[in-house]
Amino acid sequence: RITIKDSGDHSGAAAHLHRGVPVLAEGPFGHFTTDARRLDPVLLISGGSGIAPVRALAEQLLRERADVVLVHRASSWQDVPLRGELDAMGHAGLVVHYLIGSRADLRGDPLTAGSLYRLVPDVRLRSVYVCGPDGMTTTVLASLRRLGVPARNVHTEEFSLR
Repeated sequence: RITIKDSGDHSGAAAHLHRGVPVLAEGPFGHFTTDARRLDPVLLISGGSGIAPVRALAEQLLRERADVVLVHRASSWQDVPLRGELDAMGHAGLVVHYLIGSRADLRGDPLTAGSLYRLVPDVRLRSVYVCGPDGMTTTVLASLRRLGVPARNVHTEEFSLR
């Protein structure tokens, strides 16, 4: 399965492919797979388009019967692609926390150490996967360090459109 955001001529053209047209796709590469997991309970944190690879991880982890919590950050509900699929995965055990709105609407950054701890009190005992824009990833990594999550249990993937 491939999820593509229409962000220009080439990615937009993918929506016009006809069923049965052969395509070549590669990946995933690197360590952003379930193989990197050190602990069974898992926390997935995504922002923006980072939800696409995180959704795939959630699906795989649920098949493996892992305890999975997902925190997704978006500026609006329109910016939550795959929401129907995520909500459906809730019936299979996925716990989803949507953090929707601007920082002003949310009275600050919802991905601070205190906020993450309130959402996922056992965060230190989880493998954590983070995928989203650079600024969000930087904030989350700093929050995880403040919470004492060992770096070996944190896996990141850059997922920004440049």
